[in-house]
Amino acid sequence: YKMTRLTRTILASNPELMYTTEFNLIAGASLGIFVLLLLAGFRVIYQNFYESEDLFFLLATPLSTNSIFGVKFLHSFNQNLLLLLPFTGALWVGYGLGVEAPVVYYFIAFLTLLLANAIFTALASLLLLLISGLVSSQKMKQFLTVGSMLLVLVIVLGSQYYSSLTMRMRVEPDSLLKVVASWNSGTTSLLPHIWISKSLLLTIHGFAFSFVESLLPLILLTLVMILATLSLARCSFISGWSFSHDYAPTRHSSRKRNKVIRLFGGLGGVVKKDLLTFKRLPLVWYNLLVVLIIMGFMGFNLASNTGASASFTRGLLLFMLLFITAQMGSNLSAYALSMEGSSWWVIQQSPLQPAALYRAKLLSASIPSLLNSGTVLLVLYLIPGVPMYPWYFTIPVLILSISLFSSLCLLLDIYGPNFEIGLPQGGSSRSHRSARSGKTLGAMFLLTMTAGLIFALLSFSSYAKFLPVFSTLSPAYQYTIGMVLFLLLVTGGDYICYQMGKKQLANLLTGKNEPE
Repeated sequence: YKMTRLTRTILASNPELMYTTEFNLIAGASLGIFVLLLLAGFRVIYQNFYESEDLFFLLATPLSTNSIFGVKFLHSFNQNLLLLLPFTGALWVGYGLGVEAPVVYYFIAFLTLLLANAIFTALASLLLLLISGLVSSQKMKQFLTVGSMLLVLVIVLGSQYYSSLTMRMRVEPDSLLKVVASWNSGTTSLLPHIWISKSLLLTIHGFAFSFVESLLPLILLTLVMILATLSLARCSFISGWSFSHDYAPTRHSSRKRNKVIRLFGGLGGVVKKDLLTFKRLPLVWYNLLVVLIIMGFMGFNLASNTGASASFTRGLLLFMLLFITAQMGSNLSAYALSMEGSSWWVIQQSPLQPAALYRAKLLSASIPSLLNSGTVLLVLYLIPGVPMYPWYFTIPVLILSISLFSSLCLLLDIYGPNFEIGLPQGGSSRSHRSARSGKTLGAMFLLTMTAGLIFALLSFSSYAKFLPVFSTLSPAYQYTIGMVLFLLLVTGGDYICYQMGKKQLANLLTGKNEPE
């Protein structure tokens, strides 16, 4: 709404430029529909078609293939629509309010969302049906996971680069709007997002688009895509679903089983196995790249802040390091024990002591966070001019903080293990995804609170002067008190987690407190 009012206010003296700018903005937002669906919608469709828990039951009924496929298609359509409404739907409503559009505009806006969603769902379903009989389920999941992550990385990199440019160049709004007006989106009139844009503007004063060049081709394309998808599903949906659940027998199963048992023979084997598992997770590398991009651009933008703002910048970067380290750690540490899965019985039969197993799991959960935060810290130190605390202060703080983060997450997993959900790498049933989401959110909340508390203790000297008890002390004493409280928090938290975790592990290893 505000963007529309700003555009109409700045370009009121040039109506032609104003309408061109609005059309280009609408076209960009329409293209964002397909980008948003590509990020999340493709995965939703695949899970509904090939990983749904009720497909076994539905295929055993006398329902036709088209009926079963149609139900799954509608379910995917509804889920993707719920994804679009809070984002694109809100944009359309805001634009309508900004231009004081008639009531029929909102009906057309909702219709365009339905048609765009149907086109994407049909196209994605068509592609999945075509390749489902050629690509195994595991490779398909890897492709979807890595592909969506790469696309998000490109978007994050582009947004950070654009933000950095606008901060340094101080671009004026009118200059930016003129750049938008030069996109010439109207020259590509045979693309779906252009038809969506023209459909939205059918009832808006100042635009002269017709039904033939807007809604009509959009409706026809939707019908053609749905019919083509249903025709292909009739002959390939069952075979594709069957192929996605066929697994080739393992040739060296006995040798691999013996290898696993040997790995569990010592603590070094447990740590090595866990680290190898983490290394193979795309989520680990994705998180590292995203954090490097965000923190790298943040450090680059803050590199010129010296003098009075340098102290604030140092504190901000330290807080961001603690916060991001906590978030990255929760993705893996919260599953340090649950990741054993069906191999948990091997650990139960091994001679491992609870204290030793706790230390091994704590080490394997801490190493990825240490490497990630160390890499980010190295990048920040290599950027010239970034106000940072000395390395001999920052590195010990991060190491001690990570030990507490990992201890809390490990204790959370020890008291609530679920050996069926595994690690957060996608490709599982809805119940398992829900369990993982709940556990991850709980760990993230706990670590966020802990990171805030750690930062509050480290910056104790900055606000101690406002506390009557400590206001008369010198800054050196105030700083010392903050550091002592930080060390007490970390060592006390680690010790309590160790004692509680060791006791609970003893119950789990002996089968006294088996997880349900």
